[in-house]
Amino acid sequence: MEKCFGIATAHHNDCAGISGLHSCKGTTPANYNPGDFRVVPTGTCEKMGGLDMAQAKAILKNPAKVKAFEAKMEEKAKG
Repeated sequence: MEKCFGIATAHHNDCAGISGLHSCKGTTPANYNPGDFRVVPTGTCEKMGGLDMAQAKAILKNPAKVKAFEAKMEEKAKG
């Protein structure tokens, strides 16, 4: 199992994220924030469009990249 950042939808995150927006499981206020994670089977995160912790931290440094990532994931979810 591994942490997969950026795939959690609102109120479906696992534990506190690295964004600092909340401190508990199931409390993320937004869909696909790169600072929030879900625990997934090892090897599946990349297939879902998710990020590892280093990638998530890099994106969180730039608000424009955060918005772009969230928009990309929303489009992917629509199919």
